[in-house]
Amino acid sequence: MRSCARVREQGTHMQSFSFRAGLLSGVIAALAACSGAPEGPEPTSTSSEANTVCGQTSVKGMDVSHYDGTIDWATAKSSGIAFAIAKATESTSYVDPTFAANWSQMKAHGVVRAAYHFFRANADPTAQATHFVQTVGALEAGDLPLVLDLETMDGQSGATVAANALTFLAKVTQLSGKKAIVYTSPGFIAGLSGTSGFANYTLWVANWGVSCPNVPSPWNGWAFWQHADNGTVSGVPASAVDLDYFNGTLAELQAFGGGTPPPPPSPDGGAKDSGATHDGGGGADSGAAADGGVTPPASDGGGTTPGHDAASGNPGDPGAGASFEAAGSSGGCAMTPRAPAGASALALFALALLRRRRSRA
Repeated sequence: MRSCARVREQGTHMQSFSFRAGLLSGVIAALAACSGAPEGPEPTSTSSEANTVCGQTSVKGMDVSHYDGTIDWATAKSSGIAFAIAKATESTSYVDPTFAANWSQMKAHGVVRAAYHFFRANADPTAQATHFVQTVGALEAGDLPLVLDLETMDGQSGATVAANALTFLAKVTQLSGKKAIVYTSPGFIAGLSGTSGFANYTLWVANWGVSCPNVPSPWNGWAFWQHADNGTVSGVPASAVDLDYFNGTLAELQAFGGGTPPPPPSPDGGAKDSGATHDGGGGADSGAAADGGVTPPASDGGGTTPGHDAASGNPGDPGAGASFEAAGSSGGCAMTPRAPAGASALALFALALLRRRRSRA
């Protein structure tokens, strides 16, 4: 990092010379201190399955349910979808009619797969967990942990919702043999109490229309991020598809499916959320640029649809985007274009002038 202190030091040493020579030397010193070109953008992967988001290499995926129709998984895979999370169950008896086909086809076409349960806070959490695990069946090598979709209060208090959800998570973890994942949003979980136990489970955060997701308490980072609910994916009939990222490389995602925990979040992996409910804004998701047939949304999701039984409701109000340091400065010294080739000749001229003035003194 460059500093302007060098400019100030040179100005002090030049006080014994004439004003013109001192000014000229100061200009040259300033060019030497601050003439470097601004740093370029961080490199991004050229793979159709990875983008750089919030400083992390992020693998592209989606989450689906019967609302998305009959999916051509070969086409979805070739369009850049590396992983998918399919709805399996809801409450204590409902089974998504497309789950069995989605589950088998994801595996057949090499899409890293996971299943989610739409949680009902007013139903027995243990019975829901049992129904979920029995429907999915034994997890195979490469399968991601099972997911709790937490986005409805169902008339319960915040404390009851949290307690029931934690009971569900513990039971699913016990029955499946893999520690469960939690899908929720900053706005929704801020309305609960007694949430510290959620920190023991991996976070899949819903936060639309932002370039970097807010991370709600009690988590310190995100592993999965649902960044839009209105994208399009080749091979998916629905006109509005939930788009997701994994916070890591494809190799790390595959290792996570094998039982390895996801990589720890880096300091710039997301903005810590204060717990307040925020408006996600109306701008397009700058982090959603996708290639290979995955089309980013034109705008953010806006809000949640009551009773929407897919992990796409962005429960609660989406959190505000992360703040970033303004680019274009370094150490308080404004970045300037790199000095032209003629600057060297100017420096030699100034040096010769100073030597002549010294010899006359």
